[in-house]
Amino acid sequence: MSLLSSPNNSSRRYSDHDGTESEDQDSEAHAATSSSHVSATDECLSARKASVSYSGSLKQWAHSVDEDVDVPNSYNSRLHSKLHQDDVPSASPKLPPMSEQSVLLSESLRVFLYTSMPIIIKDRHWILLYSTVKHGISLRTLYRKSAALPDPFLLVAGDFHGAVFGGLLTAPLKPTAKRKYLGTNEMFVFTNVNKNPRIFRTTGANRYYMLCMNEAISFGGGEHFALHLDEDLLNGSSGSCDTFGSPCLATSMDFTVANVELWGFAHASRYAKGDLLG
Repeated sequence: MSLLSSPNNSSRRYSDHDGTESEDQDSEAHAATSSSHVSATDECLSARKASVSYSGSLKQWAHSVDEDVDVPNSYNSRLHSKLHQDDVPSASPKLPPMSEQSVLLSESLRVFLYTSMPIIIKDRHWILLYSTVKHGISLRTLYRKSAALPDPFLLVAGDFHGAVFGGLLTAPLKPTAKRKYLGTNEMFVFTNVNKNPRIFRTTGANRYYMLCMNEAISFGGGEHFALHLDEDLLNGSSGSCDTFGSPCLATSMDFTVANVELWGFAHASRYAKGDLLG
């Protein structure tokens, strides 16, 4: 479920004579830097043009979606009275138990995500509601399995280059007949691409939080979806997204899905009763 170093300071040498050597070197360095920036920009543009086969149509979809937005008040009102903790913890917190092992979430990534969760779900057990490894590749099965728990949910996906990404979903996963945006501004998307975990929260640019349809699930909108997965959970797309201010979350804009997991959150007392996944 956006769809992610600073230039080195060039040292200067000064001549003991009239400073000509210093000026020449500064000019050469400036020219080399400008050339490098132009080349990098050209490469980025070329890469973007090369990905029009799949993401081009999705970009058009992201722009043309009906501006019909449904923002449920129940979850939003509960969370607005709660405070978020910082994304980067000063010390590793004690994590709640998981119902079973994740094939996508490392311990360090889970710590990073946990510290960014709303306080209202901080102490709840993590329940694996759906996994492509366990339940097969079907978006409809994911929707059906999500009914075992109320939102929020954490959707986690991975590509075949080792990137793990996804988002926190703050609305029930009930597919709509038309393109209708759901969710709240408490949603976020994340990625660990290049082994650099990052979270992107809503920017306020729009309210295109989540599309939930039988043929696809998509997060964000504007220039591109932050994350788009098709109905077979085999192919996906990610690009620069206005909703979350996020860049491409995956290794490339168009990617093949390796695995998908959907996690829910339940109090220990309910989980102990064994009435969640029956």
